[in-house]
Amino acid sequence: MGDFNVDWLSHTVSKRRILSWCSDHNFSQMVNFPTRHGTASPSSTGGTCLDLCLARLPDKILKTKSLDIPNSDHEGVVISFGKPHTKPVRRTIKTWRFTNEIRDFARQNPPSVNEEITDVNLLAGHLTDWLTNINKLASGTKTVTYPQSNNPWYSPELAALRTNYTNLPSGIERNKLRNYYVSQVRRAKRDYLRNLAIRYHLSGGVWKVLRKKNHNADNWKMKIQGSDSTDKEKIADNFLRPLQIQNRKPEETTRSLQNTVRNQG
Repeated sequence: MGDFNVDWLSHTVSKRRILSWCSDHNFSQMVNFPTRHGTASPSSTGGTCLDLCLARLPDKILKTKSLDIPNSDHEGVVISFGKPHTKPVRRTIKTWRFTNEIRDFARQNPPSVNEEITDVNLLAGHLTDWLTNINKLASGTKTVTYPQSNNPWYSPELAALRTNYTNLPSGIERNKLRNYYVSQVRRAKRDYLRNLAIRYHLSGGVWKVLRKKNHNADNWKMKIQGSDSTDKEKIADNFLRPLQIQNRKPEETTRSLQNTVRNQG
């Protein structure tokens, strides 16, 4: 965050370079209003946007505003960020539980029809009505709260696991499924963060732009007087000689050149 001296409200090469860098490294530029007045860009009438903020907070709520600063031609930039407030989703689902009470009721109240009825369709209708009544006794509704997660690692499979254990009554089986759900959530989050770190490490991340390349200090090679040389002392002397010549007095330089010509002749 700071004065980049690049007007974000205009379409310049410098802006496109910053946009390209942000796209490669998953950054976003948050300031989109004039921060300096008095010098308008060709595409804006209220000033220039020179004070930028590059952030990598995709899962946060970001707010920006300007602040008037006396004795300065730049506006102050205030950035606030926080966790998004997501309301849980409530859904009403149908439940079906064939309890011991319903089983006893079905045994005590079997389907009864007139023995004189021989029409198969009528008999099937009576049996269907009896089964429908038992099904109504076993059916019900339940309101389930689904957490509205913005986490990319929270998959539909995890949501299904949560639904499975929340639909069960309190007991050993519910506790087992709940513990399994929690372990799978932790594993999914851990694997996601590990893969994210590996991906950014392989691509270099933001540090790829700032980190200098490592050079092999032992690989010294330089062309001296028409031939390649790997002798470190000769290479060092070759770099040092022009500096020595610049620091010599005129008569010393003339004498050195005479000796060089004499040796070559």
